[in-house]
Order: sequence, then C-alpha cells, then structure tokens
Amino acid sequence: MDSNSRQAFSKLKRTNQGPHMPLPRPCQMNAPEEINVYTDGSWIFPLKQFLGLGGAGIWWPARNLVDVPLSTAEEELAHGDCNAEGVRLFTSIGGFGGSSTRTELAAGVIAISSQGPVRLGTDSEAFRSNAVGIIESIKRSDRRKAQWKTTSDGDLWEHFFKAVAAKGAHSVRITKVKGHATEEQVAAGEVRSQGKSGNDAADAVADLGVKVHGEDLIKLGGLCRGRRKRYTRLVGNIQQHIVEAYQIHWQLKDREERLAGKAAYGEDRKKDKFERPKFVEPNECRKLRIQSTMGRFAGAKRKLQAAGDIEKFLRGLVIKPCAESERGITWVELSILFRMHGSVKPIPDAKDRALRRGTARQLIDSFKKQRRNVIEKLVYDGEEKSLFALLSLKTTPLRGVGVESHIPMLFFSVAITEGCQVALTDELLRLFTRPVRRTSRRSARVRLS
Repeated sequence: MDSNSRQAFSKLKRTNQGPHMPLPRPCQMNAPEEINVYTDGSWIFPLKQFLGLGGAGIWWPARNLVDVPLSTAEEELAHGDCNAEGVRLFTSIGGFGGSSTRTELAAGVIAISSQGPVRLGTDSEAFRSNAVGIIESIKRSDRRKAQWKTTSDGDLWEHFFKAVAAKGAHSVRITKVKGHATEEQVAAGEVRSQGKSGNDAADAVADLGVKVHGEDLIKLGGLCRGRRKRYTRLVGNIQQHIVEAYQIHWQLKDREERLAGKAAYGEDRKKDKFERPKFVEPNECRKLRIQSTMGRFAGAKRKLQAAGDIEKFLRGLVIKPCAESERGITWVELSILFRMHGSVKPIPDAKDRALRRGTARQLIDSFKKQRRNVIEKLVYDGEEKSLFALLSLKTTPLRGVGVESHIPMLFFSVAITEGCQVALTDELLRLFTRPVRRTSRRSARVRLS
C-alpha cells in the first residue's frame, strides 16, 4: 500500500522492540552535595511532529569505567564510551509523540540507572519540577495514583518512578542549571563554570544521540521538512492571491455600482425635483455652550477614537434651538457634516484590507455614542444638553431627497454655507439612492466615506 511522507517517516522511526524497563540496584548512600552527572536532550525538526528526531545525552565528568563500570540498566538503555574527562551515554529517541521534554526525561532515567548516588543537573525546568514532585512523593511513601497511560510521556514517567523507587529516593537529587550559559555570565558570577561546562558537554552528547538514528534518516527528515515548508509557502501564496482577487473584484463591483448610481441619479434628476434640506441663517444662530475640554479626560479620550475631532466639530457648530414643531437637524446629516469637515471615522478601517469597512449604520451609531460621551463631559448646562435629545414628532425631514421614512431630529438646526448644503445633499442622495449590495434580508450595508 502506498504511504504519504508522514506515514512513511513514522514507519522508519518505529522500532520493533517492546516496552523495556530495566531498573537500577538499590543504593544506601545519600545524593552528593555537588552535581556528579549532567543530562540534556536534543530534538530536531520540531515544527512538524511526525518529522521529529530526538536524542538523549548523559555526561559523567571525572568518571571512569574501571572504578565505576556501566550498570546493567545503563548498558541496556544507552550507548556509552569513555575518555580522559569522563563517560558519555547517549541514545536515540523517536516516536510520533516525541518532544524536547521527552528527551530530557529519557536522559534522566538513564542517569539514575547508574550504580551509586546521583546528583543530576538539568537545564529543563519542566523535567526538574515533575521529577522533584515524584521523588518527594516516594519519600513520603505516598501511593502513586497517577494514570500513566493518560499522562503526557506517561511511559517514561512510570519508568522514572520505578527507577527512583528501586534505587531509593534519598539517593537521587535533581538540580536546575543554566542552559546555554555564556562566558560573560560566568565572569559576572551568575553561573558556575562547572555548571556551564557540564551542561555544554551534555548538550553535545545529546546530539550524538540524534545521530544514532542514522545519517540517511536525518537527511530524509531535512528533505521532508523543506518540502513541507515549500508547500506551506505555496498554500499561503494561493490564499493571498484569492484574497487579492476578491478585493479587486469588489473594488470593480463598487466602481460599477457608483457609476450606475450616478447614471440613475442623473436620470432621476431630470424627472424629479430634489429639494435641498433647509437650514437656518447664520445671523439667527449662536455657538454651542461648552464649559470644559477633553484634555481633562485623558482616559476617555484614549478610549474614544474620535473624541478629539468630535470636540473640535462641536466647538465649530453654529446652532439655533428649535421648537418641537420646527425642523431640526437629523443624526444622519450631523454625521455626514462631521465627516465632511475632515474628521476621522468613528470606526477606523481595519489594517487588513480583506476585512469590510464599517457600514453607514455602524458609523452613525458609533458617532452618536461617542458624541453622547463627549457632551456629558463638555457640557454642564442641562438645557444645553437637552438640545441633543430626539424630537418625538414623527415627520419625514428628508423627503426632499427621496427618503419617505421617519428619521429622528434633534432640538436644533445648524447654519452652513450654500456650498456645504449642496455637498451635504449630494451625500444624502448618494447614500439613499445609489444601488447597494444586499448582505442580509433586514438591511443593506452602505459605506459612508
């Protein structure tokens, strides 16, 4: 049967040996005060789980195989050699569920399988913390209730538990050492030179453990990793192309709709007479009474994106309070005027151009909400605040631009120039008469630029 790269590589890593747990002999001596063995793990190709290849390394400084020969458990679990400086033990770690923590744990199991007491130095805090917990539980004679089969790396933790129990918890001690320490840290007294040299040697031995897998398998893993990276890059480029094509499609669609809307608007203007909304004369108006500034409310100004522009816009308004029977300005008109004065959008456009911009309804609602917060902080006069309440009179203030529905009005009107009135009318016509793309049954999403 044909296999893909994942299945083939997993079969190559698999061994035919069943689970084997050789245990050390009992030791009556207590763990030494100084570290006498260093362990480390190595895991290559970590980004793809099925490609990972690992190795465990154990470095015994100042040990020789004449005075302290390898135990039966060490011989069964690892390869070993000896030089003038000490003893190196290493082995390969495979399996689909491999990880760097698993290699550190395997190295720890091999280290405590030696003859005599063990003071182990490791740069893995995850291994050290779990190992210390198991050792302390054995010292307290607690009955182990962990379900090894449902625990991450449970097979090796079970082996570690049994090995410590067989050797004697008083003979095993785990110490954390700094991994990949520098000479500058040693000179500054942050790291002991013995700890640095021991950990560096264990790291090199762990790389020997990886090489036990064989040069061909390691080379195959590198080729598969490169293939996966190229495939991932290809898929990413395809996705980016699809997004860009989608953006271009809707840009062309929007342009077509705008052109169609202008044509329809031109035809309609020949048939219908649109009337500009009426506004008051400047000599009948006054400035809005504002008693504070947003500079006093730094927290609110950071939270409300358009707070500064809203304050500037309100200070520039020239208003005339209206009776309930008179026509006031609508929220739609006020929001359009706010944007026409060069103010920022109440809802900023997303940095990702693939995401949709805020709709007209969302922009107006956000402007109303932020304006309400700004008014509460800038205007103390209750009568002045009441100008921003909604008229209860149900009228159609925008009938002149073809809008027959009821749109709430405020208790004031504003004075604007004739050019501004023309631009405002055009924006209202574009907003309410242009063809829109329906995205739901309830409403059409139209953009307010």
